[in-house]
This record gives sequence, structure tokens and C-alpha cells, in this order.
Amino acid sequence: MRFPARFGRLPVAAAAIYGFCVLAPQEIKLVAAPAHAAQVLKIQKSAKAPRGFAAVCGRYRWACSSRGGQVSDARKLELARKINSSVNRSVRSATDAALYGREEYWTLPSKGQGDCEDYSLLKMKRLIEAGVPSRDLMLATVLTDRAEHHVVLVLRTGEGDYFLDNLRGSLRTWERSGYTVVKMQNPRRKSSWGLVLSGPLAGKAGAETGSSVAALR
Repeated sequence: MRFPARFGRLPVAAAAIYGFCVLAPQEIKLVAAPAHAAQVLKIQKSAKAPRGFAAVCGRYRWACSSRGGQVSDARKLELARKINSSVNRSVRSATDAALYGREEYWTLPSKGQGDCEDYSLLKMKRLIEAGVPSRDLMLATVLTDRAEHHVVLVLRTGEGDYFLDNLRGSLRTWERSGYTVVKMQNPRRKSSWGLVLSGPLAGKAGAETGSSVAALR
């Protein structure tokens, strides 16, 4: 969510109490991202899963599956661009508090509405149904360039890791996103999460929250 103007730029630890999502604009301009060979995100060590993730594996087994498969990178990216655009256009951004009366309820969109993790779950589901191996799709918590909490879907390819983002119509490698990746599902065991801390605000996040990043859920 966007923070109230009176708070200005909150420190990362203080900002955590406001939840994850930045509200998405209702109209997204599609811009092709430039080709770029990127590095994959690396997990430093295990970390506690985000609070809202607790019931996801029980509710959606596919979200925590690490099944493999053979799909070309070109096909993965083709499907990801199509599904990212389709979901962004079909789902309207709304907070968990407005929809369910509570914070951090990770689920598929309800009645065409949802927040960032809901968009990401739906994109993961549709990509798996389209044949993309589930081991190549991970949820990740990030900080935007304004230190706002957000969730994206990570698509792993031989060219690097790409973000499917409800705030952007185009795919971008994580390096070009401007985001700082805090935690990510472990692709080998997606019921578990790992600490990543990669991106422009990684030092700030680590310094303000400690090595356990407890304040970032």
C-alpha cells in the first residue's frame, strides 16, 4: 500500500506495519522491456515465511510444488508476458482490509479484486496450467524504490529471473526493476522461504531490521 503523506519516507522497519502491497493503477501502459542477460536471485539462508503465506500451501498445493519440466525460455517469456498483461487488466487492485476485513490474507483474487500477492498467485496458477514448471515460479517480497512493501512473482529462465508485477505491464529482470528483493520462496522446497537481500536498498534493509529481517515479516 502507499503510505499516508504525513509519514513521508518511513524507515523500512517502521514501514513494515503497513503491510505489503502498493495499490496498482487501473490502467497500465504496456512497454517492452529491453533484452538483458541477468543473474538469478540467490538465497543466503532460510527465513521465516511472510505472515500471510501460512495457509497458502494447504489451500493451493500448486503454489508450493517444485515440479520440473522442459519448456524453452522463449515459450516461458511468451506465456509470462501474455498472462501478466491479462491478469493486470482483469483484476482490480483492492486491499485485504477492504475485501476481507483483515490484513495479509494471501489468496486468489475474489470477484475480480485483490492485492499484489493475489495477482501473483493467480499468475502462478495460470502459468503452471499453461505448462511452465512450478519450480521456475516463486513468490517474492520486495521493497520498491520508495521503500514500500510489495509482492511479485519471479519467473526463472536461463537468462535470469524476471518479475511479473501488477504495477507494470512489461516483464523486467530483477536487476532492472529498481526493487530490493527481501525474501523469496525456495525453488527446491517452495513451502520454505529464504533471505535474499539483493537490490539498491539491501544495505538499508539489513541494517534497520537485523540479519533475521524480522520486521519485514
